[in-house]
Amino acid sequence: GKFGLEPVGRLMAQHYQHVYRVMPTLGLAYYRAPEEGRAFILENLAEEAGLISGPGEDREAHDHMELIFRFCRAAGLTNNDVTGTEQLPAWRARSYYYINTVREEPFGVIVAMQSTQEGQQPAINGERMLPGLEAHHDYKMDHPDIEFFAEHYIADADHSTRQLDLVAK
Repeated sequence: GKFGLEPVGRLMAQHYQHVYRVMPTLGLAYYRAPEEGRAFILENLAEEAGLISGPGEDREAHDHMELIFRFCRAAGLTNNDVTGTEQLPAWRARSYYYINTVREEPFGVIVAMQSTQEGQQPAINGERMLPGLEAHHDYKMDHPDIEFFAEHYIADADHSTRQLDLVAK
């Protein structure tokens, strides 16, 4: 909490660049998926785009890219700062790993990889980000500025569980 929100906003700008690059690959994942995998991919895309809410009570639909922009604005970055961020080499490597996995691997490997990407987020957000934002920046979990972290605390737990179920099938 001592260094402020801007560095976290810069991290989220890197995340935006990652999502911007990998989200279109879900079309290819859909093409390569069995029927039950296709339904999951469509639901995940619709949820990310804010067309539907995720499962659970009192959930609302949110455009997840807008949630990134909202937090970044709270951290002092403009939308242009976020979209104009140069993706760092480690983040670019992560994006290429994701893209290449979707392009080259069978569907079971794709969803296993996706589960590693989304499966770690609930603990990071629930154990670190949300408590840290409350303790050091006076944000409550339901504050709109940090809704990205609260939404992914819930959504990514569901996604990674469903992805692992698909891997098992």
